[in-house]
Amino acid sequence: MLTEKALLADAQKNYMSDAQLDFFKHLLMQLKKQVEENLHSFRDTIAENEIEPDPLDFACMEEIKQISLIGVRRDTELLHEIEASLERIRNRDYGFCEETGEAIGIRRLLANPNATLSVEALENRESMERIQGNSMPFDPV
Repeated sequence: MLTEKALLADAQKNYMSDAQLDFFKHLLMQLKKQVEENLHSFRDTIAENEIEPDPLDFACMEEIKQISLIGVRRDTELLHEIEASLERIRNRDYGFCEETGEAIGIRRLLANPNATLSVEALENRESMERIQGNSMPFDPV
């Protein structure tokens, strides 16, 4: 399997070759495992706080529960993004901008393996959002 260094050194003509797709599939599977472990941890924390608390500890336990719920929402969304990225790998669409069809780029994918837009497409989308004042969904960097 490719290393990150070998991936960066790989020729542009090999962009999203089987070896590169395998590298990103492995990276995404590791990330997925980490997110699933985080979700289990959050759920365990929430379950622990279901015990009848001392009245003085109630506010603290509620705060922990709210923070855990925020983490669950965030990680659940991330898990869906990872699944979508793995599906794009299976379809061989991974690494290409969903708007322009151009290559997203290895460095961008290493920074954000769930990226679906090229830098230019993301900048255009953000520019349109500022102009229109709309809240358009975006591709986090």
